[in-house]
Amino acid sequence: MKVEGIHSSYLYFARKFTAFGMHLEDYAAHSLNFLHVGAPKFWVVIHPSDFWLLEDLVHGLTRSTYSCSQFVRHESVYIPTPVLRAAGVRYTLVEQREGECVVTGRWEVNKGR
Repeated sequence: MKVEGIHSSYLYFARKFTAFGMHLEDYAAHSLNFLHVGAPKFWVVIHPSDFWLLEDLVHGLTRSTYSCSQFVRHESVYIPTPVLRAAGVRYTLVEQREGECVVTGRWEVNKGR
């Protein structure tokens, strides 16, 4: 079975102030993200070991009772970096400029707690 965006290239067009939801990469795949034109794009990359800290933080901020293996993907919430820092969630801030490529990948996350 072929999956669009996994077995073929996938192209996203974005406008100013477009945000993309937090998520783990599907199928343990890497993604290649090239910024053709426009203002810099900022990436907040969470340390893989802090996955559950982030999940708990999002649960607490949204007060949701919904639960799944990737809760953060289903919630549209913006978390400023000072809030991440206060919660002990380690992150790296990456600034991507025109003509630059950012490669992301999914790290295995311990499914248990």
